[in-house]
Amino acid sequence: MTAREKACPAIAALLAGLDIDVADVIATQAKDSADGLISQGWTAPATDYSLCAHHGDLQAAIDLLGRPFDKAEALALEACIRHHLAVAEEGDAS
Repeated sequence: MTAREKACPAIAALLAGLDIDVADVIATQAKDSADGLISQGWTAPATDYSLCAHHGDLQAAIDLLGRPFDKAEALALEACIRHHLAVAEEGDAS
């Protein structure tokens, strides 16, 4: 299993369909974004996360990749961030 599949197992199939550079950027940025939100005290359910509300996460990923994301790539980033937040929620509940 690759690092990006470990980072986002819930969307591994989606990432597998993307260009390797895009998938790596998504996996990296999703982890960084979720970690940042958690360190700032994120307590909402993971499903409340939205790139529309946190557009800086998408911009950071665009900056890493060096080009705009298409809709599928943006949705994958959002799903991966939600995954990390959900894992953190589960860890807090135990």
